[in-house]
Amino acid sequence: MALSSELVGVVAGALSVLTVTIFAFGYRFSDKSGKFDEKSQSDELNAIRVGMREGPVIEAIDRMWQFLKETNDKLKDAELKKGSKSITDLKAPMRVVDLLYDINRRELFNRVINELEQSFQDSAKVKEAWLALKTGYGQLGKSFYVFGVVFAVTSYPLLCLSSQTLAFLSSDQLLLSWSVVAILGILFLVPIVYTHRKIASNMSVYQAKRRQYLIDNVKVGT
Repeated sequence: MALSSELVGVVAGALSVLTVTIFAFGYRFSDKSGKFDEKSQSDELNAIRVGMREGPVIEAIDRMWQFLKETNDKLKDAELKKGSKSITDLKAPMRVVDLLYDINRRELFNRVINELEQSFQDSAKVKEAWLALKTGYGQLGKSFYVFGVVFAVTSYPLLCLSSQTLAFLSSDQLLLSWSVVAILGILFLVPIVYTHRKIASNMSVYQAKRRQYLIDNVKVGT
């Protein structure tokens, strides 16, 4: 059974709005991905990482430095007390690798190593999140563009067939065809939703560090 001209007009209008909306989302996310190539965005990332280095990274390195210096001084003093060597003749007794097997010091040594590793990991995660955002927005934009093309190519010809008085397809076949179009739309939404969730996760990581090392630091500085 062919659709009436009024119903065809309504469906065509709805399809047009939906198609334009899909392409608009594609443009929006592609544009967001492109903005990461701007110098201001890379400068912002570098400013965050510099702030982290001036904060937890340097603090972790300083704790490691103080621990090694104090341990070395204590070992030197212990060696001096054992013999009659002068400080000028004494060779540095400490090897860092020996601290891994030093029962009295290895717990603290492992702790400062873990702090240092964590500070480097946090700095690396910010850059990884930034790159993941750029890639994710690009993928999301492409997904919407492909979705829009497939939707337009399948739905408009099917609407034309549905409006024909002498239809090439039966009512059941038309209903099945529209069901296939709807299923295709749902299938396209699955990777889009998955990508968007990944973007949201990386955005929370990046924005948390941005607030901490850019916005909050600026407030404190002023």
